[in-house]
Amino acid sequence: MMHITDDRPPFARVILESGASTSRAVHYPDNAIHEKQFEELLEILKVKDVPEDQLIEVLRSMPVDFIKNGSEKIFENYNYSLRWPFQPVIDGKGGIIALPPIDSWRQGLFHKVPIMAGFTTNEGTMFVPQNLSSSDEFIDFFHTLLPGLSKGDLSKLDQLYPDPTKRPLGEAKEPSGDTSSEQPLNEKHSSKKREETTETPEGPEKAIPIVIDDREVAAPLIPFSNDQKPKLKSLSVNIPYLETRPGFGLQYTRLSAAYGHFAYTCPVRQTVQFLSGGDHATSRRSRLLKRESPVEYEAPPIYVYQFAANTSVDYGARHTSHAGFTTYNPEMYYKSPTTRDIAGTMHAYWTSFILSGRPNGVRKTNWGDRGEWPSYTDKEAPGKKMVFGRGNDEIAGGQGRGIVTRVVYDDWPAKECEFWWERTHLFES
Repeated sequence: MMHITDDRPPFARVILESGASTSRAVHYPDNAIHEKQFEELLEILKVKDVPEDQLIEVLRSMPVDFIKNGSEKIFENYNYSLRWPFQPVIDGKGGIIALPPIDSWRQGLFHKVPIMAGFTTNEGTMFVPQNLSSSDEFIDFFHTLLPGLSKGDLSKLDQLYPDPTKRPLGEAKEPSGDTSSEQPLNEKHSSKKREETTETPEGPEKAIPIVIDDREVAAPLIPFSNDQKPKLKSLSVNIPYLETRPGFGLQYTRLSAAYGHFAYTCPVRQTVQFLSGGDHATSRRSRLLKRESPVEYEAPPIYVYQFAANTSVDYGARHTSHAGFTTYNPEMYYKSPTTRDIAGTMHAYWTSFILSGRPNGVRKTNWGDRGEWPSYTDKEAPGKKMVFGRGNDEIAGGQGRGIVTRVVYDDWPAKECEFWWERTHLFES
């Protein structure tokens, strides 16, 4: 979508997967992290002292497995911090990525074609370290991953995603989740009676307040450690991002939420806002998503989704967990009539979009009675997304059947996305 040439694009429509063009970070080739990782690779391959004008020839003469093993070692060294090596770079004029993606969006340099794009509720759970327990470790993780963030940025990040071990006792702060401001516009329930379930916005298990030894921990703060987790019990106050499961650090749910928003969820929402013209944004969001190009155009159809079915005990609705539903894989639909409905409905929407450019364009399927999926750019009521499988946890071993589809306004996460959108340029240098 971002590779602009004089030729028409070789596609009529686009399904975005695994984030969007502004996901994570994309740098110029001479960025410090690229230079460092390449130097380390040359060290492993024992060619660090080879003159630069001979290096490519020497590398091409080496056995493929030798280079592969060396590159895998570099990848593994940086996997914990999620600074994955050998990533795409900004090529410059004439290249595939000619400009930083955020500049392309702002200058209107992208193909105006129909798109389908979305995210899962728990995008970050399968990536981040599971053993971090202190707020300092949380901040250090992002300082290492995103060195462009200033001390002030990191301080705001710390406040935006509050440390669950240091919440004022009794403060009933609503978790920053995907259900707090939702107004259902239409929904399709399972063919069988729905069983009520409790779903948390940012983790597979419900965030609970703290009680230790059958008593509330004293004000003003409630710090606690890993060895106290077995003693935690539920009261009436929710603490956002609280992690109580054995084997997970106290910062895990907080860290996975922040990383998931940064790397996947917010770039998708940023993409659909830019492509649609941002007409449904608040004034502040409009400023963050303002295009520099004076060229006006009619926004193409845009279909946004959120996959919310809990498919994993540890990771919830994790990254890519929707994929098997869209292709109607047996392991996704065998579990129950509800998972079959979710998979069949998603498969019908996806194939219809591929064929017609509209999720509801093809009706002659086994799920021809599926609900209307409105375009994000609908003139009557813009800014809506389709949510799949909210409240369903059967594949993860639960009994919650939940809701097959539900149309809601795309307003989650709000403040978190504004934070990341405001700093996208820091990650594209």
